[in-house]
Amino acid sequence: MQKRKQAILAAAAAVAVGVVALLAVLAFRPALVLGIDGGTLAHSVDSKLPSIGDPGHCRRGTNDGWLCHVLFEPDAGSGGGYVAYEVVADRFGCWRATRPNGSRSGDKLPAETHGCIYLWDF
Repeated sequence: MQKRKQAILAAAAAVAVGVVALLAVLAFRPALVLGIDGGTLAHSVDSKLPSIGDPGHCRRGTNDGWLCHVLFEPDAGSGGGYVAYEVVADRFGCWRATRPNGSRSGDKLPAETHGCIYLWDF
């Protein structure tokens, strides 16, 4: 009887560890399970840039990359405009974004940035 209780406790502990591991993957690397789409990637890229809160949009580009446009307003009230980034993402949802023409003098947006997609980007 004692061995049966130990076996049940061991199985319950294994299930609990598995559930925690799955939740961790979903929270910190959800792209492994849910994949990557343009809206999710746009939200993630936007969160790393000083944009004005509109997550912009991303679409599939060439060579397994993405082309993302981030709404940026350099001066309050100027209206701003979209700035393009070429983005390469791996299967884990981690990405590197590069401006095709680099940064311009006086520009507040970086020529390159990187990050990962998290559950809150969905």
